[in-house]
Amino acid sequence: MQRLQQSMLRPLVATSIAVLTVLYLGLAPMSTAHAQRISEAVAVAIVPFADHTGRNSEMIATKATDAAALALDASKEYVVMPRADTQREMDALGAANASSPLYGLSEEQMVRLGERLRVSKVCNGVVEALSIDKSGRCRCRITLRLLDVGTEEYLDGATSDYTTKPIPGWEGDEASVMNEAFRSAAEECIRKIQTTRRPRGNVDNVEQTGQVLVNLGFKDGIEVGTEFLVVRGIWNAATEKVVLRKIGVVEAKQIDTTFSRCSVTSGMAPRTGDKVYVMYRPTQTVQKAAAKSRMKTYTLYAIGFGALVGIYNTATGSDNQSAPGVSAYLTQTMPGSEPRVRVNASVGGVPGNTKTFGWLVYRGDYAGFPAMADDRDYLISGVQGQKLGYYEDSPATTYNIDFSLDFTYNDETGDQQDGNCDATYNHNGLTAGQSYFYKLRRVVDPGRVILPTTTTGVNTGQAAVRANVTFTIDPTDALGEQSEPAGPVTFFYPPTLELPSNNNAAVDPTANTTMFTWEPSVGADTYQVMIYKNQLASGTPVKLSPELTNTSSTGTMSWRLPTALASSTTYYWFVGAKKSGETAPYVSSINKRGWLLAGPYTFTTAPTPPTPPGTSAVSSDRPAGRSGWWRETPASKR
Repeated sequence: MQRLQQSMLRPLVATSIAVLTVLYLGLAPMSTAHAQRISEAVAVAIVPFADHTGRNSEMIATKATDAAALALDASKEYVVMPRADTQREMDALGAANASSPLYGLSEEQMVRLGERLRVSKVCNGVVEALSIDKSGRCRCRITLRLLDVGTEEYLDGATSDYTTKPIPGWEGDEASVMNEAFRSAAEECIRKIQTTRRPRGNVDNVEQTGQVLVNLGFKDGIEVGTEFLVVRGIWNAATEKVVLRKIGVVEAKQIDTTFSRCSVTSGMAPRTGDKVYVMYRPTQTVQKAAAKSRMKTYTLYAIGFGALVGIYNTATGSDNQSAPGVSAYLTQTMPGSEPRVRVNASVGGVPGNTKTFGWLVYRGDYAGFPAMADDRDYLISGVQGQKLGYYEDSPATTYNIDFSLDFTYNDETGDQQDGNCDATYNHNGLTAGQSYFYKLRRVVDPGRVILPTTTTGVNTGQAAVRANVTFTIDPTDALGEQSEPAGPVTFFYPPTLELPSNNNAAVDPTANTTMFTWEPSVGADTYQVMIYKNQLASGTPVKLSPELTNTSSTGTMSWRLPTALASSTTYYWFVGAKKSGETAPYVSSINKRGWLLAGPYTFTTAPTPPTPPGTSAVSSDRPAGRSGWWRETPASKR
């Protein structure tokens, strides 16, 4: 019996040992791998949110900012810089803060802040909507974006709506319900960012036609209109590491399963092997819900506009309305920042600013373009108000923009009437190297005259491109005269600085030694190197190159400094660019006109080595033919 039990137990024991061995061998690598898993958190600085709710309360921006900081920290993926450190660096930069909640920091300020704090991302956001009803239910809508400091672009972001539950017996404590709404909305934004990672790819080929093939397609979630940031790894000899340089932006035009066919929208043409990042773009605003209940006699502009312009000219004359004045030129907020085209406006003499209700800005590629609203996208902006002051045209592309304006006027019998102007239009981005012209029109008091009753030749049957472009105005003679064209203005980006590299601490100060090199801008043809002792390019430069001409946008340009610099001294160098024959660009931070500035790059000159005895430095003061000359020299000069 005992022998039988032993014979039965031995197979069971052997089987158990085998199973345990297999389990141990299978689970051991998993436990080891888990123990060695390291999650590297991303350092992020958070700047004050902007408040666009119209409630004019600093508490809104502050609470939204705090909620975003808590959500980022709770995700365990980000390490948030302390608020005191961020505020200290913001103060040092002279950046905006929560005391002006309507406006956030500029992208240039955030990049500089991120570099000073040594973080990878800078988080900012906008409170787009906030409402609290009588039951204590709070609804908020926030957009949170993460600016990548290295590429200087938004690569991650999300928008979230959140509504809290009603509170029975709520006594009006808005702070607590706002805290809950902002916290939940911020956490939802972070979840969206974490669960919808934006893909990264490569440039597979650049065709002779200029089209760019990117190895991301439908399966990666790419759609027509997706924008890719193109970056290139460049070896930095000063830091002895590869840094990413922003090359430009391409937009997907045709999509296949595994690749996209793109065109360049800004910057330089990429090369095969360049990296691409899908850029984050905020959700477009929702289209207007329905037409107004009180319908009036509108004149619809869909494709044709010329017939109405003829009607307008018949109905009004120079005695009734005059055209506004306009000028245009390139501008940037500070050296190195993204340029824009500033369009300055002056109110026409008739009917004057008190009877001006709004402004329409048009852009075309030739001086004689018609200031019309149609599928050619000449209309690029609508602005309410008596005075425009100036409008800044940006390189960003935005579709489906809505403009609505209501006003009152007196008709020919003296009775007050309601007027309005409504438009849906597109804003195409500016292309580097392209020249543009600008025109303005006003929406004004019509100074009533009797209009013809027939309207012929207005074509509304063709399909629109991108947004369904429409333009309506009532009464039609409230649309003012078009201005003379301003321009040409050639859009271009600042040059790309190369050498001496940024933060180079070993530049030779001797004459005819230091070579400054940079990549020219597409669209500019004249350049100048400027060396300052301050990073703002203010005051008089220490050194200045002659104006250098180059009509090619490829390759590099260079200038050798012919004179010596002081040793052991920190300098900042810039390169100015302009297009000859056009109005000079303007830099608002230093209130200077003349150049669009790239920079600054900073460098420090090396110490001058001591001169060996008996060299020319010792004997340079020696009188010819006089022995013992040194005894006659005062000791203070020896």
